[in-house]
Amino acid sequence: MSAPEIARALENFPQAQKIAAPFLTQWAAGARKIHYPEMTAHIHIGFADQSLNQWQGQVDAWFLDGFSPAKNPDLWAPELMQMVAKHTAPRGSFATYTAAGHVRRALQAAGFAVDRIQGFGTKRHMTRGDRL
Repeated sequence: MSAPEIARALENFPQAQKIAAPFLTQWAAGARKIHYPEMTAHIHIGFADQSLNQWQGQVDAWFLDGFSPAKNPDLWAPELMQMVAKHTAPRGSFATYTAAGHVRRALQAAGFAVDRIQGFGTKRHMTRGDRL
C-alpha cells in the first residue's frame, strides 16, 4: 500500500495518529525499517515461509495475523510456527487474534508457552504466548 492509502485507512483511528505520522513519513520515503524512539519496526513483505528462511534476524514481539486458519492454513502450518520460534529472541512474545486449537498446539510444539485469553473487540478469545 502507498502512504496515502495507509493514511486513508487510518482515518477512522485517531488514536493511532501519534505513531502513524512518523511511520507514514518513513514509509513514503521507501523505508521498511521504521524507527521510533522506543523501538524499531522491521517490515518484511513476501511469502512468510520464504522470507523467514532467508532472514537472519530475531524478533522481540510478533503479531501473527494470517487471517482465518481455515482460509489460510499455510500461514499457520507447524513448520512455519517452528520458523517463527527460531526467529524469536529470548523472552520474546507473540499475539494473534486466532484461538484455533491446532494453531495453539503448533505454537506450543515450536517452543512457546501459550495462553488463550479474552479476545479484543467482538472476538471472544485470542492467543498470546512467550518463548520458553
